[in-house]
Amino acid sequence: MNFLNVGPWELTVILIIAILLIGPKRMMELARAIGRVTSQLRKLSNEFTASIQAELQATERETRQVLEDIVKDEPGPRAG
Repeated sequence: MNFLNVGPWELTVILIIAILLIGPKRMMELARAIGRVTSQLRKLSNEFTASIQAELQATERETRQVLEDIVKDEPGPRAG
């Protein structure tokens, strides 16, 4: 498991140092705050992605409709 290019041992050392510097109680508060921010960022990212996909689908539908109209309006082969 590599999270942000940090392996499990490095992550363990970082957590131990953080607990020693911040303290276990503040560490839990910090973890909760980070969890909330991460959740909000994930939600925002999902909403942004959904919005972009909806716009792309609408543009694709419009483009297909224009192409269908062009093909429909174009005269077919003439018997000569």
